[in-house]
This record gives sequence, structure tokens and C-alpha cells, in this order.
Amino acid sequence: MSTWIAEWRYRRAVYQGKTLTHPEIENEIRDAAASHKADGQPWLVDGFSGKAADDICAVVRGFGVETDMESFQDLASNLPGPAEVAEAWVEASGRREGYGPMSLELAARALWRIWLPEDPSIETAAEELESGLWSAAKGAEGQATRLKTIQRFIQLVDGEYRVAEALSDELPLRIWPWILDGYRLEECGESSIDEWLQAGDELVPIFPSEAILKAVMARMAAANGQEEIARQAIMSALEGPGIQQGYVLTEVARAYGHLDEVGHAFSFAEKAFVLGEDSDDEQDAVETIRAICSASGLESQVDERILGARKAKADARLAKRRERRKQDRKGKGKRRR
Repeated sequence: MSTWIAEWRYRRAVYQGKTLTHPEIENEIRDAAASHKADGQPWLVDGFSGKAADDICAVVRGFGVETDMESFQDLASNLPGPAEVAEAWVEASGRREGYGPMSLELAARALWRIWLPEDPSIETAAEELESGLWSAAKGAEGQATRLKTIQRFIQLVDGEYRVAEALSDELPLRIWPWILDGYRLEECGESSIDEWLQAGDELVPIFPSEAILKAVMARMAAANGQEEIARQAIMSALEGPGIQQGYVLTEVARAYGHLDEVGHAFSFAEKAFVLGEDSDDEQDAVETIRAICSASGLESQVDERILGARKAKADARLAKRRERRKQDRKGKGKRRR
């Protein structure tokens, strides 16, 4: 599996205007693209999408490798995917320096899609999923696209965690946070809440953290009136090994907020702040407290609640230091004896 492809996909998306990045990074990407095109290698910018097989084969021949449909299919019949085809070409050409290996792999990927469309591979599956990643904009239509992409991901992975990881390594966005964001939006779009929850259940065997997945599922279920399912998901999240992570508790707090259990919501939001590992976790907990106060008509308590969370974190840190000093004194006493 190639290590550069995810970065290349991201740069292509920036160049094509599918996603935004820092202006300096965008300028660097556009300058590099202009240079590749001036050198007669536009495929390093856009790949070979839309190109005829004969034109792609001509590029391959330019790197000293003869290929056509018959020879390509014969070579591919013994290999798992286009990356391995490209590796065989690189070996045959002896061109391991410069842009030769990248060019040959991009060509192999394109020809695989043209000549072996019914033969699945990680590389071609990632290309299919990528279009869904960029198409899932905000709003109902975007949520519908996001769910379809998640469902296709589940279908392609077929319960195999290694396949899921291999696919995620190919994609220009981190697939796991992208999936979680879909549930955090709390909107089903043109799909039903049942479809979203079913997809979540099917993701459990392959998702890196069941606790956070169940927590965001609880949040979406609660936001869409599925009280019993939300409570079951909350229990699953709280029983998971990731429960000591603040961001899991933030999602649980949001779910309880939708269930109108304000006491539980505030309690878990405060715990999330205390356990937050960085400023982002703390900010999420603060925003959750603000949201709970706003939804329950308790805006006047926002500052008091946030101050309470900060004090609780300070107290927890002080308690840890005291416990550490206590253990240190015990250790010194044992050494003296």
C-alpha cells in the first residue's frame, strides 16, 4: 500500500476546489501543479480521470514499460491490486527515482478501473468513497450523501478491521472523525433515524472506539425522539473502555440534554471538562454547558456552571498531586526499612 496517496488525494482536492486549506498551503499546491503541467506531467496533479486507456498506456510506455489490456489483465490476475501492478512495472523499468513510481501507480490505478471494473481493490474502493467524502456538505442533501458513503464503507469493509484501516489510510480525510461528525450533526437528512442507527450498529465491530461511537449514536437518537434507544446507547458508551475520555462524556452530556435530564447533562459535561486532555476537549465541554443552559432556559447559570467545572478540574489536579506525594512518602519509608 502506498504511503503518499492520501496526501496526493488531499492536494488534488484542494487544487480542484473541493476543500479549503490555509492560503499559503493552497498557493504551494497551485505552484507545484503549474510546475508539473509545464513539465508535461499533468497526471501528477489530477490523475488520469477521464483519460482513454490508450493515452494512459502511452504514458506508461514513456517510462519504459510496454502494456495493453491483455498484458495488464494477465499481470493483475496474480496480484491484489493496482499498487502491486505498479510495483512490478517499477521493477521492470528500473525507475525508482523521481516521479516515475508515482506516475506508474496512478496509471495502474486508472487502468484497473477501466479494464477490471468488476474486480474490487482497496485502491479503487477508496476512489469511490472519496467522492462521497467531499460531497457530504451541510444540510439534508449532504447528510443523505454522508450516510450513503458510510453504508458503502460498511459494505466494502465487510466486518474486517484490517480492510477498514487499509481504506482509511488511502483517504484524504480521517474517516473515523468524519463518520462521528455525521452523528454529531443530529440531522438525518433525507434518511430515517433507523437507517443511521443501523449503520452505527454495523460500524461497532470495526470502529476504533465503541464508546465514542455509541455516545454520538445516543446523541442523535435522543435528538430525534428515540428515547429508549438513546438510553441503551448511553449505557453501552458508559460501559466501554473509553469512558475515562472527556470527549465521550461530552457526547453523553449532549444526549442527556436532549432527553431533558438537565442534572445528568450538567454532571457529565463537568466530568468531561475535568477529564479533558487538551484545550479542545475543554472547549467542547464548555460549549456543551452553554448549549444545555440555552436549551433549558438557564442562560443565567452559564458562567457559574463553567466556573464550577474549572474549580472541579483544579480540585482533581490538587488531589492527584497529594496522592502522588503520599505514594512518594510511602516509597521512601520502605527504602529506609
